[in-house]
Parts: sequence; structure tokens; C-alpha cells
Amino acid sequence: MTEAHPAQASGLHAEAVTTAERCRRIWGDLLHVPEIEDQDDFFVLGGHSMLATRAMTRLRKELGGVELSASIIFEHPVFHEFVAGVDTALGRTARDASPGIGRTSGPVSLQQEELLRLDAALGPSPANNVVVLLEIHDRLDIAVLRRALHRLLNRHPALRTAFRPLDSGFEQTVAPPWPESGVELVAHDVPGEHGAATRRIRALLREKHLRPFDLTAGNLLRAQLFRRPDGPDLLACHLHHAAFDGTSGRVLAGELAEACGGRRDAAPPPGGTEPDAPGAEPTYVDYAVRQRETLDGLLAQGRRHWLRTVGDLAADMLEMPRADDRPSRHVRAAARVEGEVLRQIREWARADGATDFVVLAGAVAAALGRLTHRSCLGIGTLLDNRDHSGLERAVGAFANSTLLAVPVPSHTTPGKIATEVRERLTEARRWADAPLGVLLEEPCGALCVRPTELVDAVFWFDGPPAAKEERATVRLADLREVDARLVDLPFGPGLGISVSVGRADEVHVSVEYAAPEHGPTAQDVVDRIVTMLRFFSTAPDGAIPAPEDRPAVVL
Repeated sequence: MTEAHPAQASGLHAEAVTTAERCRRIWGDLLHVPEIEDQDDFFVLGGHSMLATRAMTRLRKELGGVELSASIIFEHPVFHEFVAGVDTALGRTARDASPGIGRTSGPVSLQQEELLRLDAALGPSPANNVVVLLEIHDRLDIAVLRRALHRLLNRHPALRTAFRPLDSGFEQTVAPPWPESGVELVAHDVPGEHGAATRRIRALLREKHLRPFDLTAGNLLRAQLFRRPDGPDLLACHLHHAAFDGTSGRVLAGELAEACGGRRDAAPPPGGTEPDAPGAEPTYVDYAVRQRETLDGLLAQGRRHWLRTVGDLAADMLEMPRADDRPSRHVRAAARVEGEVLRQIREWARADGATDFVVLAGAVAAALGRLTHRSCLGIGTLLDNRDHSGLERAVGAFANSTLLAVPVPSHTTPGKIATEVRERLTEARRWADAPLGVLLEEPCGALCVRPTELVDAVFWFDGPPAAKEERATVRLADLREVDARLVDLPFGPGLGISVSVGRADEVHVSVEYAAPEHGPTAQDVVDRIVTMLRFFSTAPDGAIPAPEDRPAVVL
């Protein structure tokens, strides 16, 4: 007989009441709504993806650290359905709980394996190096900053991971805590006018960025501090992608702000030194083990969804001209849209339960559909994938790519496109624990297409900073601060489109890709997206203009 989770010990009816009360209180606190009704929709009440993640994090903690998937709130945004979904997940978790906690060695995750195989093929290379740029708004002593970095390095086992190849793959092992002298931090004074200082910073950043990491050493963090006379200091943290993803940057910034402020009450290091030690928290190695244990079931459950996704995109591709092998050039362009456009979009989007990501991704798909005369666009994006109990504030390579088949037929509206994106994103979240290449291998083989042929645009989204991030001593900065990418990104036929929401709700749109010599320019693509955003803001129920009477563009 399976032992019940402690939260279920008082019986099914009592547990259902307790779950509802907890959920009602958490929703009310986060959404600032005094009374949550059974038919209330989390996103209609003003919720968004970051608040949804916070709601699931608080609920897990109140239930004693039980593992609940973050996808529950996206799949069941209506309150009474959400409570039922949590109850179902509690029963499943009690049956399927994994016994291992606090592992310090084991197999690598599927994300790490892809990265490590690329490193092995290229030899020592910066291909998977990552730069996180931080603004420091108080002048800090170099010793204080070094201690803060040392604390961060020893708090997160993923940053102290060493890798070694095996006959069947790779193994990872967490190195013991490093001494403070093991932290690599180099300070640079960059005097002079702004332009000269920026060029100097960019040159020093690039030099460090191009230096490969020793993946056998167990230290995947190094840093540079740039002292500027006319602005906040800049701290560049260089990391390896096998231990780091986008959300890890916000974790890093928040914890550095705490450490630099002298706080001693920060959370204890995730993961104990011995498996199953009292008070131990899950490590990235635990995540990797669990991921591999559940992979076969995940692939079986998601087979129908991915066959449909690949089929929808492949059918549309057959009707359109194909890209050829013409010479291409690397191009980029950017634009800024005033905050009033996004605020107008939110007025109708929130009522439909659509987040900023959903609407902005929909606008991108609509713009590309009209440019290419396509009726279904393959939009690739990243999913945070931190829906494992205890890992919300962990540093590691959790994120996975996903693919959304977004229909943009000739007669549609912004509201309908937003609904389609939301539904496809909700479904994709169910399969976020496996890399996209693994998920697409079988359906692409069955339909004789390559995964890369399905992706029309890679869409990166960065939402507005939280209020506490705006006030923090250490804040995430933008690589635009140094005026250009450190290394050009090698895009294929698909576009790379980055959309970020800045202060005062300004929307920044940038495009980067390898464009055919006689195709549209990057500025053409940016202009189409900006135009579509403005249309979304003024006509949520209006028919999106049909494609222009000209030949379809091949991107």
C-alpha cells in the first residue's frame, strides 16, 4: 500500500478543502484580489507567467516541498479546475516520489549532453560560453565583491561541476567547495568618454568570452569588473551553458545583490553533501537522474502532440517556395515601440487570459505569415522548465527549446491568434522536460522532414524587471550596453527575433539572421513586426490585413 503524502493524511475531503483554502489565499495575495471565486481565471485577474511560477513555488512550500508541475496553472487557470489539478498531482506525486536527494555525481542531463557533444566535436571552444552583464549601483570594494562571488560559487553545485566522457556518454561530479582564492575576478578601470570606454569594455569582454572553460576543473564561473567614472560599474560573469540558462541570470543577480548587501539570511546551499541527508535539497544531478528515468513515458505521452505539430508545419511547407543555397549575409536591425502600444494590447489581452509573451509571439507570427504568405508558422522558443520542487532558485541548464505551430490564416484577428498561441504554449509546457530534438526525432522521421526545416523564427522574450529588481544594488544589464554582440550568432534559414519589455513598458524588437542576398533586409522584418504590434494594439477583433499582392518571401 502506498504511503500517503503528509498533506493527505487527514482524508480526501479534508485535503481538498485544505488545498482550496491554500490556493485561494496564495492567488489572493499575489493578484491583490480579496475574494477568489471558483470560476475566476488566474490570467484574467491580471496574472502572468512570472506570477504563475511564484504561485506554484509558494504552494509547493506550503505542502512541504512536494513536487508539483508549474504547468498545472497554465493548463487549469480557472480556480476550481486548478484545485482539482493540484489534488490529482498530489496523489500522483505520493506514488511516484523519487528517493534520491542531494546527489553529487551521476549522468548528465539531456541538455548538457547536447552541449558537451558539441564541445567534444569542436575541441576547446567558446561555443557554449555565456556572458551575464550586471550593473552595480553602489561602489563596492573588490574584496566584498570577491566574497559575494565566492558565496555564489559554493552555494550552487552546478557552478562547481566537472565533466568527464564515458563510453556511453558523460558523467558529472560536483567538486568540493572552493576557497575564496579560487574565484577569478579581474578589475579594469575604463576612464574616458563614453564611446571610448564602451569600445574598451567590449574588447576586454570579447577576449575573456573567447577563452574556453576547462570542463574537468569544477569551476564554471569567472568575472570581470569594469569601473566607469560616468555610470554604474559593470560586472561581467562568464559561465558555461552546461551549468547555466537564462533564468539562472536572474537568480545570480538577486543573490549577488543579497550577498553584496551583507545579508546573512539567504537560503542555504541547494543540495547536501550526502544523498538523503537531513535537510538536503535537490541538486541539478538529481534533476538529471529524474529526467532520464521519466523520458520514455514523456515521449510516449507526447507522441500525438508532436506528430500533429510536425504534420501541420510540414503540410504548409509543401505549398510554399523553398529556400535555396544562394549566398547569404549576416544582418541585424532593431526598433523600439513606445509603451502605450503594449499598454493598449494588455487592455484586451488580460481579459482573454493572454500574457505579454503570448501576444508578442502572436504578433511576430502574424507579421511573418503576411511577409511569407504562410498560413502556419513554426515559432521556436525557450521554456524555463523549473517545475521541479526545490529547484526554482537553482542555477543550472534547465531550459529547453520548444516549437509552436501557430496558424495565421488569411481571415483571422489578433485575439484569435493570441488564443492559438496560448493553447499551443500550454500544451508545449507539458513536454518541457526533454530537448526539442529528442521530442521531434520520431515524428520528423515518420514525415521525412528535418527539425530545422520546421523553425521559421526563433523567438526570445525578456519581460519587464520586477520592482525589487529595479531597486536592487545589483541589476541585470543588457548586452546592448556594449553596443554589439560579442560573437555573431550562426543562424540558419530561420530568423532570430528578440523582444524585450523595458522600463515604462517600451518594447524593444531586434532581428538577426543569415539573409539571402536578394531577400528582405533585417529592417524590413523589424518594420513588419512593429506595424503588426500597432495593429494588435488598436484592433484586437479586426481582420489582419491580407498578404500584399507580391511574390511570397523566402526567409
